[in-house]
Amino acid sequence: MACAGVHRSQGVHISFVKSTTMDSWNDKELAMMAKGGNTRMKEFFKKYDLSSNFDRYSTKAAVYYR
Repeated sequence: MACAGVHRSQGVHISFVKSTTMDSWNDKELAMMAKGGNTRMKEFFKKYDLSSNFDRYSTKAAVYYR
């Protein structure tokens, strides 16, 4: 919950987070999580040395990943 709060405070234009139990998911969101997900995103950020910075969500690398 603490991590979700931090992500939600960034704004949905920066970081989008949904609960697997409290939120509903549409087909597009489910497909995006199946293709991406937290583990793949973390690996992608690590590859580009963006693993510890909240500004990473507005980098060209993050736009490309989306």
